[in-house]
Amino acid sequence: MPISRIFQDETVALTAVDQLKQSGLAESRISVFSKTTEGLSVEALTAAGVSGAEAEKYLGRVAAGETLVVADPLFGYGLAVTGILDSAGTSEVVETHMAFEGTEADKATPLSSALNIPVLLHNPTPLSTWMGWRTLSASPAPKASLLHEAAPLSSRIGMKTLSGEAAPFTKLIGQKLLWGKAAPLSEKIGMKVLLDMAAPFSAKINMKTLFHDPAPLSNFLKLPVLKK
Repeated sequence: MPISRIFQDETVALTAVDQLKQSGLAESRISVFSKTTEGLSVEALTAAGVSGAEAEKYLGRVAAGETLVVADPLFGYGLAVTGILDSAGTSEVVETHMAFEGTEADKATPLSSALNIPVLLHNPTPLSTWMGWRTLSASPAPKASLLHEAAPLSSRIGMKTLSGEAAPFTKLIGQKLLWGKAAPLSEKIGMKVLLDMAAPFSAKINMKTLFHDPAPLSNFLKLPVLKK
């Protein structure tokens, strides 16, 4: 957005212009209008960024001897430019408008613009829109609720939610639930469960349990135990 100030003293205005250049603002982004400016007109002021409603008024003041400075800073540098213009000397704020489309550097979201992705200002949920998902709320307001669908991802891939199916993934892979089978994995690999056998691993490697032999290591090494 262009930033404009009108100065009664041309010397003060030119000092402000020099300071703007020293700050790094390109000369092509600075417009200076005085009574000696060639092609001075309402159209010229409007093209530089002066509001159309104000251009005719300020044209008369410039023609009478005042100097108008219009600066068009890159995004993020508006505050610095405003500070320079206001500190240069006595001036008056001039209403401006966006005079041109600008370059990528003028845009607040250059990456989104380059990828043609809508920004949050226009679309607060771009990913959901792109994927065709419903949002949590029909309103773009930040206070959203589970208005449309409590589990959009589950619905998207055709998986029932917990309210319809207690264990959809287990059922999907053909595995029985715990209430139907207490130890489905043990049964799958052929291992007896504790209900049938108290020590299935010991039984698998043919090792006696403490119930049958309270000191298996001592017995294996032929060491006397404290008490038989």
